[in-house]
Amino acid sequence: MYEVKIMEALPVSDRAWPHGSGPKPKHLLRVGFSAAGASLALHDEEATIFFDSDGYCSAGKKRTKTSKPFVKDMVIAALLNLDPKSPNADTVSIFRDGERAGLPQALPDSLKGKTLFPHIGFRNFSVQVNMGPDPLKALPFTCRLVGGAAKADVEAVPAQAPAGGKHSVMVPVAYPDEGTFEWLDGFLAKNPQYVELSDRKILEWATSSGLWKNKQWNGGSADKPDFAFGLTGMEDLSVQKVLSAVAPVVPRNYVVMEVKANLLQAERKKVLSRFSAAKFKRTACVVMGEPDKEFKKGQVERVLQAKQAKSDLQWRVQKNEKAKKKAAE
Repeated sequence: MYEVKIMEALPVSDRAWPHGSGPKPKHLLRVGFSAAGASLALHDEEATIFFDSDGYCSAGKKRTKTSKPFVKDMVIAALLNLDPKSPNADTVSIFRDGERAGLPQALPDSLKGKTLFPHIGFRNFSVQVNMGPDPLKALPFTCRLVGGAAKADVEAVPAQAPAGGKHSVMVPVAYPDEGTFEWLDGFLAKNPQYVELSDRKILEWATSSGLWKNKQWNGGSADKPDFAFGLTGMEDLSVQKVLSAVAPVVPRNYVVMEVKANLLQAERKKVLSRFSAAKFKRTACVVMGEPDKEFKKGQVERVLQAKQAKSDLQWRVQKNEKAKKKAAE
């Protein structure tokens, strides 16, 4: 178990959410658990289960109303029950100020048997997190917090030192529209220790965080997508500037994907120069020429999946139309 207390709800001006384009709700807290490899932005996906401040529980990709909303100064406790002897085994429960706030929610099958990590997400809130060993609000029964858990009940995941004492930063060099991002997807699938830095990834993080984007503004390319959120910080490239300043001081393995910039020697040097040679192994990876059989096979499968999805959609539309005609007769 761990606890989160809402200390402050930050004021948000209408200027920050012009034309209703900002995320809804403006204030949001999510508390739950995730498996290794889950997105850092806590959102609906197979590797997570969480409760939000609106009173909903999201398990996998299923969202249901389970409790009353969370409010300021309230202590929220997220309890993970993996005791096989308990009638509530393999469930997650939420408590508000020491009182149960709804029924225990079953873990999705995709999370059972996996090591789960506390995971918190919040927007326009200031929060206090308590991992123990002592609770801020006692429950009706005895339950240890993460900080006071027995060794047999937790799994310590040691930090892995990078090979050679340095992390890696890589800039792929490839032609536009020549399967560049498809290659990147395959590379990241095989090398999950790398973090992608690109406009595409920023767009993914933004939508996962709740930013709303008008579907009519889906122009641009994978390399330079449109940031049509109606938010100044997104559209004036402030996010990219912050990310480029922060990434070099955070020890991670990075893939910097800027197709146009990576083709230019001066731009590659500019990007790599931000990463200290004492802490990062800096390389360029040329992704050109005849692709291997594995890549070709993956591309064929991707095209077939897209065709199948389109066919399934057409079938559902036709089925609904037939049902409407039959109902009208």
